[in-house]
Amino acid sequence: MPVVSRKRALAAVAVIGGAVTAALAAYAAWRAPIAPPLAPGTAIVVSPHPDDETYAMGQTIAANVREGRRVIGVLCTDGEASQYATAWAQGPAGADVDGDGDRDRWDFGLARRGEYRDAMGALGVTELRFLGRAQSHGATGMPDRGVTAAAVAAALEGVAAPQGAVGYLAPAAYGGGGSLASLRGDSQQRPDHDAVHDGVVQVTRSDTDRAWFFGVYVYGSRASRRVAPRFVCGTDADVAAKRRAMDAYADLGALSTKEIFAGASADTREYLYETLP
Repeated sequence: MPVVSRKRALAAVAVIGGAVTAALAAYAAWRAPIAPPLAPGTAIVVSPHPDDETYAMGQTIAANVREGRRVIGVLCTDGEASQYATAWAQGPAGADVDGDGDRDRWDFGLARRGEYRDAMGALGVTELRFLGRAQSHGATGMPDRGVTAAAVAAALEGVAAPQGAVGYLAPAAYGGGGSLASLRGDSQQRPDHDAVHDGVVQVTRSDTDRAWFFGVYVYGSRASRRVAPRFVCGTDADVAAKRRAMDAYADLGALSTKEIFAGASADTREYLYETLP
């Protein structure tokens, strides 16, 4: 049986040690958070439902405000299709928000819209566009669980047209399950998220615009299982702003997405899955 010399054994150990060190360094670099991405001009924040924007990218929104970007919030729906809408409206916490003499899912949607307004205000954003149906009692606007990419793209074209170069901040698509959805902490269909993602992709002009897509449902997983291509973390001020915005969702937001609310409230990272171009 051949005998391996001590010199060769030490050389092999050195090679293996170098490979392990390089692998650990690469892993550390991958785990290290990056600064929040900044829009090239105006930042347009697109949210399928109230709270998606704060959970997924509150620090990034706050950073864009802090760095002097004009930030416009676009809320696609009011979340009136929530399974909690009727119970809330008819329960002791319900309110006749629209003053029409009854309490229903439209009141829930308007209350959720109010939470969104307060949360965005905590992040420093007051320029908002509401595309949902609660104000019109379903006569006009985008329906919760019925958003289409074409409708999102058309609305964003109108918002972005006067702005020049823009950067879109939006939740990632989930695609109805599969390995990627599981990686992002969710295995269910999220069609409104997919539609918002696809609508933003349609209007992102590669020569001038950028787009960043962040995870939302990832916060429903255990902290040790939250992974992404890149982790984002802003300054202490950005983290504090996000936590103030989270407080705005402590009632209906927490009711609708208890685990996600808790995870996003405690985590100092945001999960960036895709960047365009």
